[in-house]
Amino acid sequence: MKQNKMMQCASLLLVCTLFTTSTISTTFAKYTTQGSVQDSAKVAKWGVSITTEGTLFDTTYLSGNHGEVGNGVSDGANNAALSVESTGKVVAPGTKNSAGLTFKVAGKPEVDVMITVNAVSEHGDVYLHGMGLPDVTTSNDTSDTFNVESYMPVRFTLSKNGTVSDENKNLTLNQLMTKLNDLSGHYDAGTELAGENGFGTYVITWEWIYDGNDKADSLLGSLNSGSTEIQNMSLKEGIQYNLQTDLKIDIAVTQVD
Repeated sequence: MKQNKMMQCASLLLVCTLFTTSTISTTFAKYTTQGSVQDSAKVAKWGVSITTEGTLFDTTYLSGNHGEVGNGVSDGANNAALSVESTGKVVAPGTKNSAGLTFKVAGKPEVDVMITVNAVSEHGDVYLHGMGLPDVTTSNDTSDTFNVESYMPVRFTLSKNGTVSDENKNLTLNQLMTKLNDLSGHYDAGTELAGENGFGTYVITWEWIYDGNDKADSLLGSLNSGSTEIQNMSLKEGIQYNLQTDLKIDIAVTQVD
């Protein structure tokens, strides 16, 4: 009897022990799942620059360099080397500017961009047109006359990255402005804008071409001299002329949405 009680106690103790062990095991064994994520960003690169250099017109032109623009000073090797000298910027027969006006867009933006070029002129081309025009090269009383049709002596050249195509030579100012406005375009992100596939570098040069039309050239100069007789001639029907030229170029680079 005593032995049976001891067995029962031992069995109960074993059950309690197993129960306790099961309870401890349940406390320390569990499912776990962990995860993490991290991200960062910086502002997309812009870095676009628009630069210009030089000028189109000047107050002086050098005789020692075939009428080249003089940049406001005479040739240092010859104080008498100026062929044209004025208080304001001018153009004249035989003058030119082969250094020209340079403009370029550079950078490698990390966004799509739109480059917009807007070229305008308040006055347009130097121009002469008419019948029965006074020949100031042979007569002071304007009795000798000549005819000229759409004479525009100042011609422009547009080069890109040092190369000039035939279609970009000998341009009137109106033709040049059309070429410039056509430079507007879209460029993909990552495009090197100064490269061959980008916008590039452009140079505008010009020349008042000597073509033997002394009568028209001389009359244009005389029309600006203030002569009353010449100015009255300008009132004749069918005579058209323009003595002033100018060019303004606006360039804008904007991100494309």
